[in-house]
Amino acid sequence: MTHQAVANTQPPDPNSDGSSEQGLACNRILIIDDSPNNLRVLSAALSERGYDVRCAKSGAVALRAIEKELPDLILLDVRMPGMDGYEVCQKLKADIRTREIPIIFISALDAAFDKVKAFQTGGADYITKPFQVEEVIARVRHQLELKSTKIRLNQLNYELEQRVEKRTQQLQTVNQQLQASEARLENILNALDDAIWSATVEPFQIRYLNPAAEVIFQRPRQEFLSDDRLWLEVAHPEDRAELITAIQSVSSRKSLDLEYRILQPDGSVRWIRNRANLTNPGNATSVQIEGIISDISERKEVEQKLIYNALHDALTDLPNRTLFMERLEHALKRKQRRPKYALAVLFVDLDRFKMVNDSFGHAAGDLLLIEVANRLRSCLRQADTVARWGGDEFTVIIDEITDIKHVQDCIDRILSELNMPIKINENIVSTGASIGVVIVDNTYTSASDILRDADIAMYRAKTNPESSYELHA
Repeated sequence: MTHQAVANTQPPDPNSDGSSEQGLACNRILIIDDSPNNLRVLSAALSERGYDVRCAKSGAVALRAIEKELPDLILLDVRMPGMDGYEVCQKLKADIRTREIPIIFISALDAAFDKVKAFQTGGADYITKPFQVEEVIARVRHQLELKSTKIRLNQLNYELEQRVEKRTQQLQTVNQQLQASEARLENILNALDDAIWSATVEPFQIRYLNPAAEVIFQRPRQEFLSDDRLWLEVAHPEDRAELITAIQSVSSRKSLDLEYRILQPDGSVRWIRNRANLTNPGNATSVQIEGIISDISERKEVEQKLIYNALHDALTDLPNRTLFMERLEHALKRKQRRPKYALAVLFVDLDRFKMVNDSFGHAAGDLLLIEVANRLRSCLRQADTVARWGGDEFTVIIDEITDIKHVQDCIDRILSELNMPIKINENIVSTGASIGVVIVDNTYTSASDILRDADIAMYRAKTNPESSYELHA
């Protein structure tokens, strides 16, 4: 059932992210696994859902196949004869043509250390064997949606740059024709979608705005011409200082290029890009600044959505392992700067999740995970962090500990909540949890070491019938 990818008639653009040039559709998947059974199951499941699937039994075969045709996503086994999955991933991430292809590791290795290593080599996700086909499908769909969103963002960026270049060229053409036809200049400026503006530098005072400014700012142009302060006051309070600094330094820098938020009269927030240059810089008595403003709200919305999706679990909306490790690294740095600062890390594993999945189906399992996520949130303060590590595993940072009793109280609340029955559709299910606990001290220098020790403590708790949690010593 395994076969190699068919070569393209033309090699892919080395500057491309490997996606199809025909649109935003991302459906080409390469499965790399030395197990014929895994290849058969995954290939059949993905093909049934419309994905274009290629298979390879080893890393060497896969690398040759990728030379002929770039996939949109790779499912990669860790343990393979010859070249293991980590080495394959490193080679792909070192190549400009393949480094942007998302890689989902599938492995029987379930230790936190192995998972951290997978992400350190460039993996986008990690699925533990024996896998559930539905989970693989969901992870694949999530990664391909992220890839499609990124392609859309790149398109929007390119379109914006083209618009800015086109408008800038139009503005230059208009300026060259100013003396010949002032009336023609006004007609062109009035027809532009972007706002064109002109102001004196010292003091800063708006002298000209075209009609497009009224659409972007939702204010009459006369308000800006009669009130010198309004140009700064419409900027979002959090961005105002940066705008003031840019305007004050424009005389020395000769230009500005700034993205910031503005507030419209109804309270709506819009993102704009403001680009401007000094004119007549050699004559201090007539120095002016002339610029062009573009509404980039759509691009920013896509960008922020992409960032959010990349850092949060699609099912529970909790931070994912990437965001969790980032926050833990920041907390560890605070610990190194402030010896009295204290925190604890919990590794939480549900006890009977597989039984719920097997008895009531994976849809019920998803509902259980969502409810568990909500209950974990309710047990923590706003300053704490709870994340979905993967599968039925969750991780927690208890921040700013002033008394070790606070950690004990938090663990007691979590165990109490998770031991309470949960209604899933028409069924009542019971779960529980095993928790590994690490009180972070000054001996730790790596977030991955903390997770490793919390994972070890959690496995001790699973085998201890007298306690649902264990403290790493």
